[in-house]
Amino acid sequence: MQTEKNVECPSHLAGHDMDPEHITIRPSDLRSLFYLVKNECKDLYGPQLKEGAITLSRLEEYDQLPVGVRDSQTPGHYGVIKTEEMSHFNSAVGPHSVKKVLHPSNRQLWRSSKSPSGAISFSEPARNSSLIGFWGLRSCDVEAIKILDGVFLESGVQDPHYQSLRENLFILTATCSEPSAACFCTSMGHGPRAAMYLSLIH
Repeated sequence: MQTEKNVECPSHLAGHDMDPEHITIRPSDLRSLFYLVKNECKDLYGPQLKEGAITLSRLEEYDQLPVGVRDSQTPGHYGVIKTEEMSHFNSAVGPHSVKKVLHPSNRQLWRSSKSPSGAISFSEPARNSSLIGFWGLRSCDVEAIKILDGVFLESGVQDPHYQSLRENLFILTATCSEPSAACFCTSMGHGPRAAMYLSLIH
């Protein structure tokens, strides 16, 4: 189950070819696209260099995105390497997954209150109604969301918390230009190329 959320791309951010399927964005305008998406989303998550790893973290500013670095992953090893190219999206999937946002390990299920007379009442926290965004997800992350959908939306019983997040989700995917030796996209029935949602192919 999914409700599409449209974030319109202004014509000044695109190339001359305004084909609805493919819009070319100049690298110099990537910052403008970031803030266009950020302003539409209550929370925006994407790659960020933290404590020696490129993690999936909440983004507030464009300059938090890793530029000119890539990760090195082999069985039992992870490292970050600086590159001569000042380009984005050079890393593969890091140590965090979208599950920490869509199905966090800790969340409030209910709250209780006691009236002056001693009566106890229970209430459910308000469900999310704001747009949540992911910037630069890879194809394996998107396939992982499909698996979560199968468990929490399509198994006969729907999880209302997950459903409220899923119905207000914006995803911008990115193609992996340098998949790591530890990647597993083929086991997810996909490849390094982003094929769903709004995609950045670099």
